[in-house]
Amino acid sequence: MNASDALEKKKTKVRNAAQEELKKAKRQLTKAESAKREALKRVGIAARAAERERKKILRDMEAQVKKQVLGIDTTIPPELLIPIRDPQNEPTENELEAIRIKH
Repeated sequence: MNASDALEKKKTKVRNAAQEELKKAKRQLTKAESAKREALKRVGIAARAAERERKKILRDMEAQVKKQVLGIDTTIPPELLIPIRDPQNEPTENELEAIRIKH
């Protein structure tokens, strides 16, 4: 083995090590993006459940208003009239940016 062979072998070793590091970094990046997507999915599930509950309460209150139970005037709180946004199905630009990690 001469000096040029040794130098070539060393370059190959360094190149392989750099490729392995790049592969690990890409794996970590993919894992982080998946974790953020999963977190957004969980928030979306919770938002849809909250929206179902809000609609149920709203329906019950509207039925109560229609019946005018015992002559009591029931008013619907305005915060129940605002729909709950599902961040999974309707993400904002900021939420999309949080998921996409700059490469």
